[in-house]
Amino acid sequence: MKRTYKVSTELNPEPRGQYELYKGLGYSIEEAISDLLDNSFDAYSSKAELSFIRTDNTLDAIEIIDNGEGITSDYIETAMQITYASNKNDSSLGKFGLGMKTASFSLADRLTVVSRAKGDISVGRCWDLEMVREKNKWLLYELTKNEVEDDWLTNDYCNVDLSNTGTIVHLDKIDKFSIATTFIGEFLDTLIRKVEFHIGLHFHR
Repeated sequence: MKRTYKVSTELNPEPRGQYELYKGLGYSIEEAISDLLDNSFDAYSSKAELSFIRTDNTLDAIEIIDNGEGITSDYIETAMQITYASNKNDSSLGKFGLGMKTASFSLADRLTVVSRAKGDISVGRCWDLEMVREKNKWLLYELTKNEVEDDWLTNDYCNVDLSNTGTIVHLDKIDKFSIATTFIGEFLDTLIRKVEFHIGLHFHR
């Protein structure tokens, strides 16, 4: 049936509604972490480190650090955009610019990405879903050059050298986990085994 459109109205998604959608996608923890590690492989990293930052009774943050080619200053905001046309030639969420964000938001309310690309300035951006809920806007926060250089890239990341190129994906305000405080160590041991199995099953590189 032929249709004639006389009037059109732009209806942008409400940020709070988008937030609820991304939080309810149903990732398992190991699936989400594997999606994030996939970005490290795509960046041609030779080393990547997965860290769980904890206290005696809480899981405070998850970090993935790699020495890949990094994210350039003119691409960082595209990479952080909730959806965009990616160059990935498969049917994964990453093809639509969703992978890193949806995987991160399934685990935590704050996503910080800090990166250094060859011959470029270091950059950092942050999504904070608490601010999305509060302001009902997708406001991407920029880290200052001093924050990036002094607070992030100077840290000791064990076997990953970020002096030339690399990326840090830091998740905090963790909300995925409901753990009895006396079992945090046991929980993380089990989680690490699941992540190792999932990575071994899906990545043969």
